[in-house]
Amino acid sequence: MRHGIIPKDMSRSPENIKRVLDANSVVRGKKIYSKNCMSCHGQDGNMIDNVDLSNLSKEVPNFNFYLLVSRSKESMPGWKSPLSKQDIKDLESYLYSL
Repeated sequence: MRHGIIPKDMSRSPENIKRVLDANSVVRGKKIYSKNCMSCHGQDGNMIDNVDLSNLSKEVPNFNFYLLVSRSKESMPGWKSPLSKQDIKDLESYLYSL
């Protein structure tokens, strides 16, 4: 420590924190994505302009996926009723694995 300045621990920076994904959750999420999302978002999540789901973890590290998916948008239906909270968590895990 010099002049009261404490060096920043870079290993704890948000950009260096990796999300730990449960393999079973990713598999379940892939099935949910294939059934409910792939027809619009594409196999790799990048079919819609300005909505690249394959970059989700890089672009929005503190992303609240549940709020996004559960609410209706202009062109996307809300999925709060058809999908359980666990389904949405599994879907999020799959998208973060892309």
